[in-house]
Amino acid sequence: MKENRIDQLNECLLTVSGILDELLETQQENPNLLNSIENWIKTHNSRIQLQRNKNNGIFIRSLDNQEIRDDALFIFDSSFHVICYSGTQNFFSDSKKTNENNLNLLDIIEEADQPKLKSLLAKAIETGCNKSMDLRIKTNINVLNNCTLELDMATSNPDNNTFVAKLNFSEMLATQLLEYQALILDSLPGMDIYLFDCNCNYLFAAGKEKERFELNNIQFIGRSIFNVLEKKAVRLIYPCVAKALQGVENEGEIRYKGEVYYMKGTPVKDYNNEIVCAILFAQNITSDKYLEEQLKKSREDALNSDRLKSIFIANISHEIRTPLNSIMGFTEQLEKIIVNAQQKKFVDLINKASDHLLYLVTEVVYLFKLGMGKVYLEKSPFSILDLLGELNDIFQKQASDKDLSFKVKHDESFPDVIIGDSFRLRQILMNLLVNAIKYTDKGGIMLICKVKLESKNHVDLVFEVKDTGIGISKHKIPHIFNVFEQGDKLNASFRGGAGLGLGISKNLVELLGGHISVSSKVKVGSTFKVQLPFDKASSCLHLPPKTIHYDLNKDAKLLSGKKMLLADDDEHNRILAENIFKNWNVDLNLAEDGQQAIDLLDKNKYDLALIDIHMPNKNGLEVIQHARSDNQSINYKTPIAFMTANAFKSDIVNYIKAGSDDYLIKPFREAELYNKLCNILAIEEPAINENILMVEMKNPEVLQRDNFSTTELWKTANGDRAFFEKMVNNFIAKAEGLISVFNKGTAKGNWKEVGELAHKSIPSFKYFNLFNIAASLDIIEENTLHNINYKLAGELVESTVLKVNEAINQAKKSLEANC
Repeated sequence: MKENRIDQLNECLLTVSGILDELLETQQENPNLLNSIENWIKTHNSRIQLQRNKNNGIFIRSLDNQEIRDDALFIFDSSFHVICYSGTQNFFSDSKKTNENNLNLLDIIEEADQPKLKSLLAKAIETGCNKSMDLRIKTNINVLNNCTLELDMATSNPDNNTFVAKLNFSEMLATQLLEYQALILDSLPGMDIYLFDCNCNYLFAAGKEKERFELNNIQFIGRSIFNVLEKKAVRLIYPCVAKALQGVENEGEIRYKGEVYYMKGTPVKDYNNEIVCAILFAQNITSDKYLEEQLKKSREDALNSDRLKSIFIANISHEIRTPLNSIMGFTEQLEKIIVNAQQKKFVDLINKASDHLLYLVTEVVYLFKLGMGKVYLEKSPFSILDLLGELNDIFQKQASDKDLSFKVKHDESFPDVIIGDSFRLRQILMNLLVNAIKYTDKGGIMLICKVKLESKNHVDLVFEVKDTGIGISKHKIPHIFNVFEQGDKLNASFRGGAGLGLGISKNLVELLGGHISVSSKVKVGSTFKVQLPFDKASSCLHLPPKTIHYDLNKDAKLLSGKKMLLADDDEHNRILAENIFKNWNVDLNLAEDGQQAIDLLDKNKYDLALIDIHMPNKNGLEVIQHARSDNQSINYKTPIAFMTANAFKSDIVNYIKAGSDDYLIKPFREAELYNKLCNILAIEEPAINENILMVEMKNPEVLQRDNFSTTELWKTANGDRAFFEKMVNNFIAKAEGLISVFNKGTAKGNWKEVGELAHKSIPSFKYFNLFNIAASLDIIEENTLHNINYKLAGELVESTVLKVNEAINQAKKSLEANC
């Protein structure tokens, strides 16, 4: 009988469920019917809970079928421990102790009301009558709300220590909360939210964005996506919904009727991880996209502006420096043939004007680069004492020309080697010293160097430039570092100039993380003080080898007999070069453009090539890349130096990476050109021939040793220590591989492998100044691949392996020094 009743109940529930589905799908609004169904469910839910408690030994008197209309109902014991509760409110999210298993009614009641509640329970038990009170109770949002609590003694069971309390909130009923929730969702600006069932029917719709297209939320409920929206909208939205119903969370942007929307589809799953519906969010982001596009355009405009500025700087530099190179060069040639004092005076005036113009061009271009953030800082070891020695040599002469004294002084504790940007430091001090000499007519200038602060790895150095010059008036000092200002321009002793040096110096000092200041007194003198931070250098750190200085007057024949190529589209520069190289007894070929340079490089073997960067047909970079592209070409190993009037560091690094060995910035003096070429060709090293190599092989103790040099690597690395270490480690690995192949190859007679690896390894050894090893590899290649002489090659391999081992040791020491 009992089983039949259960079956009947199940059938009834299925019937009721079906009727409820039909009712909800017909879109017929019947609030009274829905409220009745909801109250019926609440009532029977409470009855079921009470029965469960009774089954668990907790007896509560019958509710006598009274209609439950309370916001919450608590069943608790005399210690106020909650046995169970029902209602529209949630009390479980406040703290760790307020969860469903150990909720205590006192935990969620305002402290001041707790004694009153205890007293109320005592009176209710004593009288057996219902008692009520107003109190403040905490809900799931952790807010105290006013409510009325009634102890229902009719349904309580004091004998079983079980009590019933009904709560009604006076400020926020459940129906009000639902209304406010709907109001909020329906008022969402620029956004819509939809809930879809598995057949793409709308279960829920909220938001105001749809009103833009004359739609409202009521039109969606219970209808299919295909019946509400036009075809174009369906094509845009349906894929997002379909993916969500397949369990894939997805997002994207669509454009519809001139508006841009961000769409996000999210699947909703039940406790069995089955997809029951999908949520779709649609947000209008048209204004955001417009702002994004405007920001993108602004960024592109800014980048384009910087690009145009860079082009302008490069062009103005090139257009001034290129003819200036000719002016300065021809002036030097005139000096050699002048015959009287008046001619010498005129040449001196041209030289001074050229130097001044070059200074102005350099400073203006540098000022633009500072403003554009195009100044790159290096961080390399250098000798500060050597730099101070150079400045002393330069300014001793300039000071003596004006009958001034000049001294450089430094503390005994002043370091020798530090790590930083030597070029920028030199530029700062040069500007300050030039300024000091310019505005001093009697007395002298002094450069004082001190250690300000020192720690284990860092040191702050102070440089003071003191002069006994005209001084600066007090009210002008705040403006002295402003670009294009020169102090008191009404001063009768105004010296002219653009007023760039001090402004550039201040910018550079701040760029290096330092500080510059000035103190001065009119007719007494000025003191400029610069404080800069540097890293300390390891005691075992090896400095890059110094560039060798060649005296053009004494060593003018060192380049005699060399065959060189010079490519420059400027006719005056070609005429000048032809005259200079003729005096040096150099066999010179000239090219007017890049294509001619490529043709000559393919045809003739050269000792060195000088290539201008800005040329028609093919530019200098393309010429360099062509020369380095084919390792079988006759000039593949030939040293190449590029010439440019554009002194951007980033461009110089790119040209060096393309395969050039060095560079010259136009304009340059004859002595500078001569020194550069001699250093590139390593003229100080005697030529290596087969006879010398044979002597070396017979007596390894007299091997002419190479010095492993990282000069070129430091230039290329531009202060990047990680890149420096990577390149040195790469060299060590290849050198060790070379030794392994040489040893195995000679033992097994695999001479072709030996020769091919020798050929591939030559550029790497040259790059690190290992020219003797490179020459040995060249001869090994010749005797294993071309003019075969395996006996000579085998003997030479043995001596070369010793040299390579020594180079590896030097390379490892350079890594340790820079650790």
